[in-house]
Amino acid sequence: MESLRRVLKLLVLSLATSLQIGLSSSCSHAPAVDSPSPDSRFEQIVSLNFDWDDNVAFMPTELYLFDSYGRLVKTITTEEFALVREKVGKDAPWKEFQFNLDDQEGSFRNFRDDPRHNHFKEDVMKLIGRPDNRWLGPSFSDFQLALKNPRTAKWLSIITARGHSPQAMIEGLKVLQENQNLIKSLPQPTRIFAVGHPQWKSVASDTAEIKTKVMGQLLDEVNAVAFPTETMSLLDPDGSRQRPLHYWEYSDDDFGNFKRACDDLSRYVRIGRWPYVKIVLRYTGKLDPKIKPHAVVITPTGGLRPLEGQEEVERDDLILKLHSQSTAPQPLSQLPRTTHRLAS
Repeated sequence: MESLRRVLKLLVLSLATSLQIGLSSSCSHAPAVDSPSPDSRFEQIVSLNFDWDDNVAFMPTELYLFDSYGRLVKTITTEEFALVREKVGKDAPWKEFQFNLDDQEGSFRNFRDDPRHNHFKEDVMKLIGRPDNRWLGPSFSDFQLALKNPRTAKWLSIITARGHSPQAMIEGLKVLQENQNLIKSLPQPTRIFAVGHPQWKSVASDTAEIKTKVMGQLLDEVNAVAFPTETMSLLDPDGSRQRPLHYWEYSDDDFGNFKRACDDLSRYVRIGRWPYVKIVLRYTGKLDPKIKPHAVVITPTGGLRPLEGQEEVERDDLILKLHSQSTAPQPLSQLPRTTHRLAS
């Protein structure tokens, strides 16, 4: 009966959310995110989701700035880009520069697919050839941990502003798996969202917005899964009590992306979306001295509160518990699926 009540509540919530949010016509051609049916199985979920550059790995990929005559005049790193992207063409000393958005010859050409070679794979190969591990990003250990066991690996996703195809990124990740055994398994290609790819251009005007739309669909997917009989309780989002919850986390080194996720997801939580999920957003950037790395939990009222140390321990305990369970989980590819378009 409890499972039936939960499924009915999910259906009512889904209808209410659709009426309040609606579907954006601009998303009609967006890549779909496949989700399991609400009653497809019982599972408590830990879903860790990652921005890639300077969060999982400090990549050597370079970006290029141009002058008003279209000449390439400056090269910057991905870390620098996160700090200055809103200042280029507007504020000194970046006012004289501009981005060239051509995929083949422009500022981000190394972040796009090239039929001649795989930029992502080549840059990952450069990383593992270095004599030290300074390329490991602040979230690499979490990325590594999630891929250690199928129970968490199947719920991991990469949400990046890069514009590669999922397969191009998989080829690069295989380098980490095969050459130094840095990761035990690979993410599912269907859970790699490189939102700078041309197929995402109709979804929204900027990558931060597209990222939050992807997050919304992934949260819908997690929220739709019923709990098993034995479920570990977590401190709930308002910090008042312990109860069974799924755990969903996203980390990003770009404060603009982090803040956009906080603002957009909080708005949906406030109207009752994702009631069975604890949502944690983690800012990992370190170059801006004014903003320290930190993590927040979205509260039921749409507010934000700091993630406490005991909650970090709870998350790790839940991951260890899932990894210790002997029965192999059913892979997502073998579960009944329904297709949902991205909601506005």
